[in-house]
Amino acid sequence: MFSFRVTARLTLLTGVALTAAGLAMPAFAVTVTPAIDNDDLAEIAETVRAPKTEDPVHVLCETTIESSGRTQYVMCVSRPEGMKEHEQAAIRALKKVRLTPAEVNGKRVRVATPISVVFIPGDDTRVIAVPNDGRQAEKYGFDYTSPQRLGDVNWNCISQGSRRLARSGKDCNSTRTKFLMDFHVDEYGQVSECEIHRVAPLARLSGDVCAQVDRFIPGIVNGEPRPMRYIEPLWSGS
Repeated sequence: MFSFRVTARLTLLTGVALTAAGLAMPAFAVTVTPAIDNDDLAEIAETVRAPKTEDPVHVLCETTIESSGRTQYVMCVSRPEGMKEHEQAAIRALKKVRLTPAEVNGKRVRVATPISVVFIPGDDTRVIAVPNDGRQAEKYGFDYTSPQRLGDVNWNCISQGSRRLARSGKDCNSTRTKFLMDFHVDEYGQVSECEIHRVAPLARLSGDVCAQVDRFIPGIVNGEPRPMRYIEPLWSGS
């Protein structure tokens, strides 16, 4: 039986920085609660209509959770690659459920976050949902929550050269990874480093991403914030 302690209300000391004149700005406290709780994970797993599974399949999804708890921009890839039935099963489930939204200072906010759906073979395929991308399981085990990106910009639209769509609330119908944004997020939710992988012709736009995407709810392990990487795929059209 897996147990994930993913609900945590954190008070972060943030806003500490040097101005252009070299003066320290005052710190202020921010209380944050990440999206997705244990009941949400159970509901996702129960909602998935699992196809026949002979070997373990890990489906990594990236989605936006609105302040209403609805999901948008659900995109998934499988490991091993090409498990389309499993990808579609995860996508359908994530589009159907309503999840617990994130909060900042008691106000519900929109976040982008990874969610993994794992299919375990057996007489009846077992499904487990976890609030992370699995990339840091070796360090943190299964019991961790990935950082969650705050904000209302759909960078997948920007990666296709459409700034108008980026704030329109419309899906850009993206299906293939164009490149990966790799953020190093500290325990206060601040970006300490930003890297770009699989750079595409539109990589000039990636500078905008690094410059503007700097607000996160930090990753959580056992109810405590921890420095963690946040990897977000930017997708191209099919």
